[in-house]
Amino acid sequence: MSRSMPLLPLPDSSSASEPAVLMLTSGTTGRAKAVQLSHDQILASLEGKAKSAGPQSGGPYLNWIVKDHVSCLTENHLLAMYMGFYQVHLSADEVLSNPVQLLNMVSRHRVWRTFAPHSFLAKLSRELVLEQTSSSDGDLDLGCLQWLDSGGEANTVDVCEAFQTQLEKYGARKDIIVLGFGMTETCAGCVYNANYPTYDRGQNHQHVDVGKGVPGLQLRVRLLDGNSPSAFANAGQVGLLELSGDVVFDGYFNDRGSKAAAFTSDG
Repeated sequence: MSRSMPLLPLPDSSSASEPAVLMLTSGTTGRAKAVQLSHDQILASLEGKAKSAGPQSGGPYLNWIVKDHVSCLTENHLLAMYMGFYQVHLSADEVLSNPVQLLNMVSRHRVWRTFAPHSFLAKLSRELVLEQTSSSDGDLDLGCLQWLDSGGEANTVDVCEAFQTQLEKYGARKDIIVLGFGMTETCAGCVYNANYPTYDRGQNHQHVDVGKGVPGLQLRVRLLDGNSPSAFANAGQVGLLELSGDVVFDGYFNDRGSKAAAFTSDG
């Protein structure tokens, strides 16, 4: 920065409800939209994530998601800061080109929490079963890992069970996989299933239940053909998931039309 560049003071009247950062959606339903995440929303999200996780041992978080993704920002970087834990960051290329490297880094840095989507779990599980992991550390020890987030895709019980079995060979506990759901609009994860696999095995599910919402999040399912506020789905019925609460965004940047389409009349 040039020494001749004037230094501008930070505004004194900043509001916690103002946008803190803009994060892009994936664009799977069209062009990507810039989600306005406010200071209040981010803090509410971090508080909810922390309460959902319960008591934590203080080990580091490991992130390998690209830095411009909401999961990197709120599910890893800011949450680790909020909890007062160290964090380890790897490049996505390093992990995707050699999936077992994720386990190596967990073992070397004694990582407490990390993330992997369903497709990654399936690929790494196959490699472990076929013993195609010659690059794994000889002293691989996963006894430190307490929480393995998996979301962004529907998780199947078969893949999660197979992967869990492989991890246990290296000292992992039996309940480290935590399934969840979230969007850019909810600061990443806002629903977690910390009771896998007990509930899903008992219900004979093919896909793993995503779990319960974080404190402060309200969820409901509206029937697909429902036109009135009372047309909500009962257990076992298909519908549209609707969310509200402090962890939900309040608009897209420079896109009022998309905001209007995203919200119901009662918020």
